[in-house]
This record gives sequence, C-alpha cells and structure tokens, in this order.
Amino acid sequence: MQEHFLQSNHAIACSWSDLSLWCYKCDSYIDDRRFHRLTDALLELRPKIITNDPMKAAIDSFAIRQGQAAHGFTYDRFINELKQGKYQKICVFTGAGISVSAGIPDFRSPGTGLYDKLKSYELPYAEAVFSIDFYQENPEPFYQVAKEIMTVDAKPTLAHYFIRLLDMKGLLHLNFTQNVDVLEELAGVSKEKVVHAHGNVGGATCLSCKTKFDPELMKKHIKEMNILRCQCGGLVKPNVIFFGEKLPDDYFISMTKLTGADLIIVMGTSLKVEPFASMTKMVCNKLPVVCINLENPFKTNPKDYVFIQGQIDNKIKELVQNIGWEADMNTLLAAHNRPKL
Repeated sequence: MQEHFLQSNHAIACSWSDLSLWCYKCDSYIDDRRFHRLTDALLELRPKIITNDPMKAAIDSFAIRQGQAAHGFTYDRFINELKQGKYQKICVFTGAGISVSAGIPDFRSPGTGLYDKLKSYELPYAEAVFSIDFYQENPEPFYQVAKEIMTVDAKPTLAHYFIRLLDMKGLLHLNFTQNVDVLEELAGVSKEKVVHAHGNVGGATCLSCKTKFDPELMKKHIKEMNILRCQCGGLVKPNVIFFGEKLPDDYFISMTKLTGADLIIVMGTSLKVEPFASMTKMVCNKLPVVCINLENPFKTNPKDYVFIQGQIDNKIKELVQNIGWEADMNTLLAAHNRPKL
C-alpha cells in the first residue's frame, strides 16, 4: 500500500506473471484499491516477450483451439456447444455474489453490502477490515463482518448446486472461489476441485504461537462479539486470508492446472481484489468466457465473451432449463431437501 511504502520505506515489487504486489521485507502481499487502476493498465501492457516465467508459460499454453473456434460466441452457441459435449473441462471463478441469496451479504452493494455496514467504525478505508495489521490493532470490525457471514444458517444456492451439477457430469475442472463460507462443499462439490483463494472459515489459528483452534469456538466468540485470545495472549483469527498475508500455495499450484481448461464461467464477483482479479482476467483472455453477474466486471470484455446480466440464481435456473438439465438439477435439489426449480 502507499502508506506501507511511505511509513516503512519497504520496496514493493510487482509480478509480471500475476500482477500481484509483494513486499519482500514483510514477506506478504500488498493490496489497496488505489492500485487497481495500475494493475488494470499493466494487464493491458503486459509484455509478450517474457518467456521464462512459469506462470505465463502455463497461461499461454492454454488450449486456444476453443477460443479460435468461438468467434461469434453467443449465448445460444454456448448452450448448443455445451449440449454437444464440446466443453469437458470447465473452470468456474466465483465471488460473494453467489452466496447473497443464502443470506450472506456481499461486500460492495450500496446500502446492503458489508462495507456499508461498517461506516460506524470509521475505518481508514473499507478494505481495512481485512487488513492483518488493522486486525491486530482492532479486531472488532472484522468480528462484525464475520458475524454476518458465520452466524447465518446459510445453505447452498442454485449457483452452488450448478457447480455441483457440472462436477457430477464430469465437466468441472476447477472452482476458484473468493468465498470463505464453504458452501461449495456443502453442496457436494468435490473438495479437491475447490480452490479457496482467500482461505475459509473451517479453522482458526493463533497469530502468535500458531496453535489451532476449533472453528466452532471461533464461531461462538464471533457470535457473542467476544474477542478470542490464545493462552499465550495472541489474537486468534479464522483461517481467512487477510490483506498483508500470503495467498495459499494451493492457489498458485492450481493455477498451473488451468492448462487443460476449455471454458471459463465467472459468477458473483466484481473482480476488484488482487491477485485473484488479474489472474482471472488473464485466463479469460485465452478462452471462451460466460459471466453471470448483476454488473459486468470486465472493463474490456474478453475476446469470446457472453455476459448474462441479472440475479444469479434466476439466470442459473434459466440456464439449466435451456441446457435441458432441469430433471438432473431437481434430483440433486431433492437429495439435499431443497425445493425444485
């Protein structure tokens, strides 16, 4: 962050491979919304001549055969090609928007988003609630956000079950998610196919001595707004990745597995948080992309792109019906005691 540099005089490096910002002194990622315009510009200018970068090599080795065949890519063409079995390795990138209908608010929606609900805390900027430095100074705002997420009796949405349906049909390659609510697993998506870019609430750890804590104890303290501390005196934090913390190694390892993908589906994300945003955009410039969202998250649309605008579950219902998977979806929903379409 700009303040980080000015206050600490630590040098910040930008990676050409994923456009993430990294402080070598602190050994952590740096994220600030003021850098989003810079990383968007760098994404457009990213040199083609870098050939010894393993992440770039992985991205550039994508099967562009699908992209080349997809000129004139439209919604109807996507439906027909999916029916015909053209897409066998679909990668899904998801954000908070797919969990809103489960009762978990997203972050940026005016009036209802979690950031708006934190105005009374007079944060230096909204994203500070997920800053590891700020959490160590004042964990209460995060507890308020976590209370909104962790104490809701949330059940998977149609979007989650659609991902599960892709998985059941052998079409899901990977599901990269920014969400920490583990609703993908509750819907039955294979755990080995879910990549939690920002960690999840399925555990908790002391920041000082690294002792592991029962997530139910963490949840109880969050519900009561009672700050949980370890016997050593350190703060305990859910295993959610904060700004200033390194993303899980599994995330970067899984990015290299995208080489076999033939279609990208983006749902419920504004693509504003780095490095998830830039890495997703780089992938989307290589393959056909279908995006289901309230707003278009791309400033510059991918070459082969279908944007389905609207409430996500409603659009998923229409999509399932158009593909002819309604019976399969209803069977899946019934198995989870959920109402049919």
